[in-house]
Amino acid sequence: FQAIVAKDYATAWGLLSEKTKKSLVATSAKEAKISDEEMRKLFDTNDPAIQNGFWSAFRGSCKADVFVGFSYTYGRQVGDKHIIELRRPGGGGDKALELEVYDEGGPKFGMAESFKL
Repeated sequence: FQAIVAKDYATAWGLLSEKTKKSLVATSAKEAKISDEEMRKLFDTNDPAIQNGFWSAFRGSCKADVFVGFSYTYGRQVGDKHIIELRRPGGGGDKALELEVYDEGGPKFGMAESFKL
């Protein structure tokens, strides 16, 4: 979330799980009426069209600035995924939002997996 808020989209892309990347590419390619391969190249090269289109819209819709203020704690490991628990500042007894993180040559945020996209 910090990379998205900072508009460091290349870093944000690099921190997503492969399943999440494939999901975002497929959805974006369909909307843009281009092939998944063409769209993947735009994401992988951090093309300005992706920065100004997808990332700009995503930055607002995902509320990244709100999530930066949450507290993050390691929850548990379930199979090949690690559960990270997010809580609102001052949330007290609020139920934690659980994010899935996978080891894919380093920790990768499973956005598609966490939010069932």
